[in-house]
Amino acid sequence: MKRKKMTLYNVIFPLWIVIFIPPIVFGVLLGNLVIDAAVILLALRFAGWELERPQLVVLVLKTWGLGFLADIIGALVLIGLMATGWIEAWLDPMYLFSIWDSAAAVLTYLAVIALAGVIIYWGNKRFAVAAGAPPEVAYKVALAMGIVTAPWTFLVPTALFKGWLY
Repeated sequence: MKRKKMTLYNVIFPLWIVIFIPPIVFGVLLGNLVIDAAVILLALRFAGWELERPQLVVLVLKTWGLGFLADIIGALVLIGLMATGWIEAWLDPMYLFSIWDSAAAVLTYLAVIALAGVIIYWGNKRFAVAAGAPPEVAYKVALAMGIVTAPWTFLVPTALFKGWLY
């Protein structure tokens, strides 16, 4: 009698995710996916173009991942600027809690948001063309994604959450 080969693929790993990653992260991930999908669908609809379901799913998932990558790059740029003291506004640690107290801090954040938006635009344009959209439609989708899904939450002062997050 031949035995069936049974493979267990790390059954415990999902439990460790739940223990070490706060549940709010899962909500943020899901919310971001829904927003990305909605922006892509609306941009395609306004451009008068439809993608087949498999290409659309791949486009949304690639876009979702790229959005997080762009947000991480933006955050790393801000951390780098803060760590190097490149801008005098960063010399006072209070600007981490309320960026609206300094024009230099606001302009820096806006520049970083624009950088992330450009990354999102560039990647989404390539992804949309690869999914089968013509260049003019890909441009519209990418522009909508770059503007709408840029990390605008960087402008929310963390002082609003003092005592709740830390």
